[in-house]
Amino acid sequence: MSVRRGRETRLLVERVDLSVERGQVCGIVGETGAGKTLTARALLGLLAPGLRAEGTAWLGDREIDASTPAKQRRELLGRDMGIVTQNPAGMLDPVMKVGRQLVEGVVRRRLLSDAEAVARAREMLSFVGFKDSDGVWELYP
Repeated sequence: MSVRRGRETRLLVERVDLSVERGQVCGIVGETGAGKTLTARALLGLLAPGLRAEGTAWLGDREIDASTPAKQRRELLGRDMGIVTQNPAGMLDPVMKVGRQLVEGVVRRRLLSDAEAVARAREMLSFVGFKDSDGVWELYP
């Protein structure tokens, strides 16, 4: 997988090759600015406008490349692949309340009902140390 800006000849990320077996998790570690986030975003189809990915990734027997429709990639997000960045709080949508964001993926993929997802997310907020999980639920990031 490589990433470049528009039609520039200079690559921002050059020839990254990863292999992750079923059931394994892959962590990418490196210096700030080394291209970790760009690489992950390219694999997930989440590159900012003006950037483009080149190359092919395989998820099981599924080929994923630049021609894979965004809808198909979104179906894989959270279930088969995902990203946690250096600043995971920066991944939250600033115009959507925290609680809704915590349950959005599992409800959309029908992994839990809305009520089950809300109960579990509030439980997890308490588990990680938020004393007022109801208050946090209603906050914007």
